[in-house]
Amino acid sequence: MVERAPFHAGTTERTVMRHGAWTRVDNADGPRRATTYYAADGGVEIGVYRNDTGVIDTVSFRRGSDAGWDIEARNTGERATVLGESCALWHQTFKPGRVVDVANMTRVSCVTDDGIELSYRIEGSFGVLSSVEATRIARRPVATDEVRPPREVLDVAWWDGREVAAAAASAGPMPDFEVVMQAVSEIGAGSADRLTRTTRRHFPWTLVEETAGETRRKLVVTNAATGLSIEFAREAKGGSERLLIAKYPPSLSPLVPSVPRTGADRHADVLGEGCDWFDTSPAIMDAGRGECRTPDGLVLMEDAWSRGGYRHLIAVRVSREPVEAGAVLPPAGVLDPKIWGLD
Repeated sequence: MVERAPFHAGTTERTVMRHGAWTRVDNADGPRRATTYYAADGGVEIGVYRNDTGVIDTVSFRRGSDAGWDIEARNTGERATVLGESCALWHQTFKPGRVVDVANMTRVSCVTDDGIELSYRIEGSFGVLSSVEATRIARRPVATDEVRPPREVLDVAWWDGREVAAAAASAGPMPDFEVVMQAVSEIGAGSADRLTRTTRRHFPWTLVEETAGETRRKLVVTNAATGLSIEFAREAKGGSERLLIAKYPPSLSPLVPSVPRTGADRHADVLGEGCDWFDTSPAIMDAGRGECRTPDGLVLMEDAWSRGGYRHLIAVRVSREPVEAGAVLPPAGVLDPKIWGLD
């Protein structure tokens, strides 16, 4: 297939293969390659992204219903012809509740009677945003290995190998800690449950977990020595779960620029410890975030605000005791191949 878009100067080549429970879609746009795997029941979507050298640097997982498109497409009763094959036109729209710019987006697909999509277009308020049409079709045997998602990417050791020990030894140790924070003021968060954030470090790993009853959960695990990042998010109960694993350039210093806050409120005391306020978004006009940090870098308070939202968190527990390595790695269930349909 070939994709064309008004905002893209060239075209994107797309190859779709199906066998059994999985469909594989390969996109080639210049030197970068992206592959997406879809389970037959639509419950799992896995994206694999490669850098210019062909090495996997990012993998995304989604499980559960997607809040974007309608779950059920509608047959319009019309038909078209692509590559000499007859196909039925199906129509999808975005669900209510999206922002105005995308609420009117629609997708029209042309699908053969044996389930092969030969073309589709995505339209918005300003016209066609993207159009895709098949240039060749082959009904041939497809091997299982051709469409099977890579299971090994769920293994932390596959990403880091021996890099962790080598980088940690050269960088020197950093002290362990655990900080538990709670939201004491929250506006526009979409949940009445109080948010709790737990941060643990056992170098080179840092874990940050946010919970708010059963309505929200976010987990971010990073490795400062190798640049590995693992992010897991669960939407409202019954919603989708998402996992993102990515390899970034290693960094042992904060990536977010910050400047000291001035004025009488630049210093505070929390749980008997002193901290100084820093503005972590000095160049942003419509949103901002501030952190009150101890001299050794622990965040004891945080203010975050944007249009229609505000949140203030404060530490309720601080510990500088040793943290076990298992306490800073993702829980087994997050990287379990079974929950992502791979076993």
